[in-house]
Amino acid sequence: MFIGITGLHGAGKTYFCNTVVSNFGFKIFSKKVELLKMYKNITGKNDWIEWYRKQYKKDPKKITEFILSNIGESDDIIFDAVHSPIEWEIIKLKFPKAELIEIITPYDIRLKRTSVKDIEKDKKRIEYWHSDNNCLLTNVSWAFNGDVSKELNIKLFEEFLKYIKDKDSKDINVDLEDRI
Repeated sequence: MFIGITGLHGAGKTYFCNTVVSNFGFKIFSKKVELLKMYKNITGKNDWIEWYRKQYKKDPKKITEFILSNIGESDDIIFDAVHSPIEWEIIKLKFPKAELIEIITPYDIRLKRTSVKDIEKDKKRIEYWHSDNNCLLTNVSWAFNGDVSKELNIKLFEEFLKYIKDKDSKDINVDLEDRI
């Protein structure tokens, strides 16, 4: 099972992966960590962020497929994190049953966890969530609160997995065109 996660800076995406999802046997695939490793192997350097942004602008499909090439189709993965509808569409091509979840946390709490600079970056992130004809958040199938207890989010994640199992057993696969 492939689960992508999204949310604003300081929402608690990585914390959620490490404290909730990891209890269910999912491997955490941190895009940030994996890109650093890949880039360092190729160049010997740590300054991967500008390189990644340049590659993504040039060819989002190629760089996203490169990142996904290290993930097996039968692996249980939580992908930390998805930031654009284009990226999500590419993920869905390789993993058609992938699910996208969002971590939502109030502004004041996110601000305590990060810096004002990160909150400013959220303006850019929200822009990335939108393309000409799509918004990443329309693909979210489940949302979690980044400020509730770990125990509650574990229960909610169990409900999410039940939802997936029920959905798969009924083979409900509604195409967007069917909803229009």
